[in-house]
Amino acid sequence: MIKFFRNIRQNLIMENSNTGKYFKYGIGEIVLVVIGILIALQINNWNEEQNDKKIELGYMQNIVEDLNDDTEIYKNFENSNHIIYSLIDSIVPNIKSTDRKSKISDLSYWVRKVTMQWNIIHPVERTFEEMKSSGHLRLIKHKDIANAISNYYNSLSEFNGYNEAGMLWAADYVE
Repeated sequence: MIKFFRNIRQNLIMENSNTGKYFKYGIGEIVLVVIGILIALQINNWNEEQNDKKIELGYMQNIVEDLNDDTEIYKNFENSNHIIYSLIDSIVPNIKSTDRKSKISDLSYWVRKVTMQWNIIHPVERTFEEMKSSGHLRLIKHKDIANAISNYYNSLSEFNGYNEAGMLWAADYVE
């Protein structure tokens, strides 16, 4: 293609033709270069979109794995809560006793026992944290899904704050 245009240019120069034809030839070359650049940019944008889709799919698969791991963690947490509730239920009859000194020592014993059973949930947040820190949270095209994921992990942080506060309260009470 370049050889073709080179020949036309050389023919125009040799013929000593008017500059109008030469000018038109120059504009034609510029237009072709611009079209080539636009095509290259379009291909580059398409490649970037394909890469972003692959990254998004990978993150979504990892989020699903993290949520499955969280489900197991919640099941264990629920089971440990049943143990704690049964311990708390066993405290109530002891508190109803008439001896105040006995009540305090029994309560201290039971709170210690409950505190030892207390679990703090540590959900799997590795994918979400990676997405936040790398700025790839923007890759999720469906904003409803991105908001739901953010809300889920934000509510976990809030829940863990309450859970840790309860643990600290119980530890302070025992001391």
